[in-house]
Amino acid sequence: MNKILMAIPTQGQMEAATALVVAEIAARPDVTLSCGVGSPVDQVRNGLVRTFLENTEFTHLFMMDSDIVPPTKVLDYLLECDAPMATGIVPIMMHGVVIANILMADAEGELGFVVDWSNHTEPWEVANAGTGCVLIRRDVLEAVQEPWFRHVEGIDGTERVGEDIYFGRQASKLGFHYTAHPKAVCDHFKKMRLLDVAKGINRENMTAESEINK
Repeated sequence: MNKILMAIPTQGQMEAATALVVAEIAARPDVTLSCGVGSPVDQVRNGLVRTFLENTEFTHLFMMDSDIVPPTKVLDYLLECDAPMATGIVPIMMHGVVIANILMADAEGELGFVVDWSNHTEPWEVANAGTGCVLIRRDVLEAVQEPWFRHVEGIDGTERVGEDIYFGRQASKLGFHYTAHPKAVCDHFKKMRLLDVAKGINRENMTAESEINK
């Protein structure tokens, strides 16, 4: 029988819509809830992994961000993937464009974030994923060396790898890969600069910031 630790990293607050879904999921008999409070987020995530590993009864770690609203059946969808790591689909904002949290390789083998996932009707393997809504099997976390999550910067300080993408890379080196479920589509609440959104929608007509920002 599966025994799942639902782990939510937070800086001390949670979206109301998220809290309602968390309460419903945590009521399942196979789920135990644990919230990590603090920053930076990589240290909070690592603390939640340690909590998970200390209890040998836990079979899966379900990590979900505090501003994510997944479908209430999200655990059923992710377990259905029958994969070492399963991810929901979480919309994220990057450079004013809404994309998904999952990465796939193109024809040349270059990794990039997915913009449109509508052609997938069944679970499919992806190259990497952000950990906004993921289910990770115990053997993966036991195999990946601590720290599981870590921010990485290049020598010049410009190349930055998020702590969740770092984890996916380390797991992939050991042969563990993410599977995405097309029904596990989440809502995502974010504060953002609307001018960035406008630039992403209409790049040709908005190539510079408005005069009001000078």
